[in-house]
Amino acid sequence: MRFYSDVCRQLFDTEKALIEAENKVKKANEEKEAAEKAKKAARAIRAKEVENALKEANVAQQKAIKLLKEFTKDYGYFHTSYQVSDEETPSLNFLNLVHDFLNF
Repeated sequence: MRFYSDVCRQLFDTEKALIEAENKVKKANEEKEAAEKAKKAARAIRAKEVENALKEANVAQQKAIKLLKEFTKDYGYFHTSYQVSDEETPSLNFLNLVHDFLNF
Protein backbone atom coordinates (compact mmCIF):
# COMPACT_ATOMS: atom_id res chain seq x y z
CA MET A 1 0.00 0.00 0.00
CA ARG A 2 1.20 3.52 -0.78
CA PHE A 3 0.62 6.60 1.33
CA TYR A 4 -0.11 10.10 0.03
CA SER A 5 0.97 13.19 1.93
CA ASP A 6 -1.11 16.35 1.59
CA VAL A 7 1.77 18.33 3.09
CA CYS A 8 4.45 17.05 0.69
CA ARG A 9 2.08 16.23 -2.17
CA GLN A 10 3.92 12.98 -2.81
CA LEU A 11 3.37 9.26 -2.55
CA PHE A 12 5.41 7.23 -0.06
CA ASP A 13 5.94 3.50 0.20
CA THR A 14 5.77 3.40 4.00
CA GLU A 15 3.97 5.34 6.67
CA LYS A 16 7.29 5.94 8.43
CA ALA A 17 8.78 7.65 5.35
CA LEU A 18 5.65 9.78 5.03
CA ILE A 19 5.85 10.93 8.66
CA GLU A 20 9.57 11.73 8.37
CA ALA A 21 9.06 13.75 5.20
CA GLU A 22 6.13 15.67 6.67
CA ASN A 23 8.13 16.44 9.83
CA LYS A 24 11.02 17.78 7.71
CA VAL A 25 8.65 20.00 5.73
CA LYS A 26 6.94 21.28 8.87
CA LYS A 27 10.29 21.98 10.54
CA ALA A 28 11.52 23.87 7.45
CA ASN A 29 8.31 25.93 7.39
CA GLU A 30 8.65 26.77 11.10
CA GLU A 31 12.27 27.86 10.59
CA LYS A 32 11.26 29.98 7.61
CA GLU A 33 8.49 31.66 9.61
CA ALA A 34 10.86 32.29 12.53
CA ALA A 35 13.40 33.87 10.18
CA GLU A 36 10.70 36.10 8.65
CA LYS A 37 9.55 37.20 12.12
CA ALA A 38 13.13 38.02 13.09
CA LYS A 39 13.57 40.07 9.90
CA LYS A 40 10.35 41.97 10.57
CA ALA A 41 11.38 42.67 14.16
CA ALA A 42 14.82 43.90 13.07
CA ARG A 43 13.24 46.09 10.41
CA ALA A 44 10.82 47.58 12.92
CA ILE A 45 13.67 48.40 15.31
CA ARG A 46 15.72 50.06 12.58
CA ALA A 47 12.67 51.96 11.30
CA LYS A 48 12.09 53.31 14.81
CA GLU A 49 15.75 54.42 14.99
CA VAL A 50 15.42 56.26 11.68
CA GLU A 51 12.17 57.86 12.80
CA ASN A 52 13.75 59.08 16.04
CA ALA A 53 16.82 60.41 14.20
CA LEU A 54 14.58 62.33 11.78
CA LYS A 55 12.63 63.83 14.68
CA GLU A 56 15.85 64.88 16.41
CA ALA A 57 17.16 66.39 13.17
CA ASN A 58 13.93 68.32 12.72
CA VAL A 59 14.13 69.71 16.25
CA ALA A 60 17.77 70.71 15.73
CA GLN A 61 16.95 72.36 12.41
CA GLN A 62 14.09 74.32 13.94
CA LYS A 63 16.42 75.50 16.71
CA ALA A 64 19.04 76.56 14.14
CA ILE A 65 16.42 78.50 12.16
CA LYS A 66 15.26 80.27 15.31
CA LEU A 67 18.81 81.17 16.36
CA LEU A 68 19.67 82.37 12.85
CA LYS A 69 16.59 84.59 12.72
CA GLU A 70 17.39 86.07 16.13
CA PHE A 71 21.02 86.65 15.14
CA THR A 72 20.13 88.35 11.86
CA LYS A 73 17.51 90.44 13.64
CA ASP A 74 20.13 91.69 16.09
CA TYR A 75 23.13 92.01 13.77
CA GLY A 76 21.67 92.24 10.27
CA TYR A 77 23.47 89.31 8.65
CA PHE A 78 25.31 86.08 9.35
CA HIS A 79 28.50 84.96 7.63
CA THR A 80 30.44 81.72 7.90
CA SER A 81 33.09 79.86 5.92
CA TYR A 82 33.63 76.17 5.35
CA GLN A 83 36.71 74.16 4.55
CA VAL A 84 36.07 70.71 3.18
CA SER A 85 38.76 68.06 3.05
CA ASP A 86 38.80 65.31 0.44
CA GLU A 87 37.49 62.82 3.00
CA GLU A 88 34.44 64.86 3.93
CA THR A 89 31.49 65.76 1.79
CA PRO A 90 29.91 69.15 2.32
CA SER A 91 26.63 69.28 4.14
CA LEU A 92 23.94 71.11 2.26
CA ASN A 93 21.64 71.33 5.27
CA PHE A 94 22.98 74.70 6.36
CA LEU A 95 22.77 76.03 2.82
CA ASN A 96 19.18 74.86 2.64
CA LEU A 97 18.58 76.52 5.99
CA VAL A 98 19.89 79.86 4.74
CA HIS A 99 17.97 79.51 1.49
CA ASP A 100 14.75 78.82 3.38
CA PHE A 101 15.42 81.74 5.70
CA LEU A 102 15.97 84.17 2.84
CA ASN A 103 12.80 83.04 1.09
CA PHE A 104 10.46 83.79 4.01
